[in-house]
Amino acid sequence: MASASAKPKAKGKGKQPKRFVEQKDTALQLASIIGDQQETRAKQKVERHQRHDKEPERAEHKSRPSGKDKLKEVKAALKAEKAKAKKEKAKAKKMNTGHPSDSVSRLRTDEQPPAKPRRRVAFA
Repeated sequence: MASASAKPKAKGKGKQPKRFVEQKDTALQLASIIGDQQETRAKQKVERHQRHDKEPERAEHKSRPSGKDKLKEVKAALKAEKAKAKKEKAKAKKMNTGHPSDSVSRLRTDEQPPAKPRRRVAFA
């Protein structure tokens, strides 16, 4: 009973496997072409990297100093300036101090040594 009321069979051959290429030779050709393309891409990559490795860096082109480098240079210049001023001050002090009695008498003859301006503090 079941066989009589079942659906009639289709005239097809059933499920067919997918065919991307009709002949085996074309499949081999396609595979060889794809392989060649991949090889050329790989070679180009290697050449690009080798070129960068072989090229020497240009010594002519000076890079701009960074902010930290500039700051270090300025600080060094300020330190040198302070040291020079300090040496000059010490030298001048040495020249002025010969005999202690001369400097005391000189201070007494002058009215007053120039006073430093006082710093004022404001409280908020």
